[in-house]
Amino acid sequence: MLAEGCKQLKTIRLGGFSKVRDAGYAALLQSCKDLKKFEVSSGSCLSDLTCLDLDEAAPKITEVRLLCCGLLTSETAISLSSCTNLQLLDLSGCRSIADSGLVSISQLSKLTLLDLAGADITDAGLSALGNGRCPMSSLCLRGCRRISNNGIATLLCGSGTINKTLLSLDIGNVPRISGRAVTLIAKYCEQISCLCLRNCLLITDSSLEALGSMRHNSGKNSLRMLDLSYCSRLSRNFLGLFDPPLFRGLRWLGVGKNMLERRGCIPTVGELLERKPGLTICSNACEMGCRNQCHPHIRIH
Repeated sequence: MLAEGCKQLKTIRLGGFSKVRDAGYAALLQSCKDLKKFEVSSGSCLSDLTCLDLDEAAPKITEVRLLCCGLLTSETAISLSSCTNLQLLDLSGCRSIADSGLVSISQLSKLTLLDLAGADITDAGLSALGNGRCPMSSLCLRGCRRISNNGIATLLCGSGTINKTLLSLDIGNVPRISGRAVTLIAKYCEQISCLCLRNCLLITDSSLEALGSMRHNSGKNSLRMLDLSYCSRLSRNFLGLFDPPLFRGLRWLGVGKNMLERRGCIPTVGELLERKPGLTICSNACEMGCRNQCHPHIRIH
């Protein structure tokens, strides 16, 4: 009944429909020929069958978000690779998405945003992306625990253009990411402006030095936001790495509260903010870019 009354819809967002099965989702998609945006969150009965022939059911679709849908596998990613107009694909929380799905996704020539948080991908999957056709500007790999520095190398040094187009990269909560990955990002990501390294426990002070001094063709450091929350190997004096002229252009820095509570930090937060007008330091482990001045751990100078 819902499908019959929604033929003109261009956007569908569904959340928490625990009893809706593939047939229901498919009927809805088949009836909405002008659909451009499709989102389902926590669809516990949604499986790979829903996205079969999605390119025919919704030929104009540009955005697909399938969040925390536990039955989805790489077959869904393979099906979505036929949607040639796709610009945004969010599969965060779909833990059975694996490398074979990335091989297909990597050929989407209009895809600019890809979120794979928590996926079961490896370095081989990142190699496929690095050699693919996607003009990717935003990539989230948070919690993809099987990837390593080698995967970041193949992602950024492949035959594709992702190292020239990538603006935002989230590799937080990936235990095998270390300073080598950070050095590669500083060297090859020409336009990177947002980088999340939260809970990467191998990141040290020396890991950040290349990032702070990177320069590309413009002669400027493109980095604007950096999340270092819970990077517990940083020293008590790591804020000194952000003194001018390093990290020129940085506007937001995220750190864990416990890091700023260490005694004897040089420089202090206040001293750094005096030297860097316009910088926001958040010690409340917020998501990147927050400017909520209601909590006490936001410092804006």
